[in-house]
Amino acid sequence: IEYYQALAPKAPPELTRPAPVRALVVGGTDDIVAAELFAKTATRMGEGSQSLIIDSAGHWPHRESEGEFIAKLISFLAATPE
Repeated sequence: IEYYQALAPKAPPELTRPAPVRALVVGGTDDIVAAELFAKTATRMGEGSQSLIIDSAGHWPHRESEGEFIAKLISFLAATPE
């Protein structure tokens, strides 16, 4: 909890907008974070960003559904421009 308490109440100017990088945003439908927010986050990242929402996965979707995650990650990376 100390980590969160130590955070400044106002974000520094460098962090007021998402970085313009391509990202794969991964989340699960059983996480405490609403699945729609993972998809929304991907729309705010750089061009070509995608989201992967894994049904019945919680906070660790990459561990809870490894096969689905790895398949999507390989596909995402394969489509990454060099």
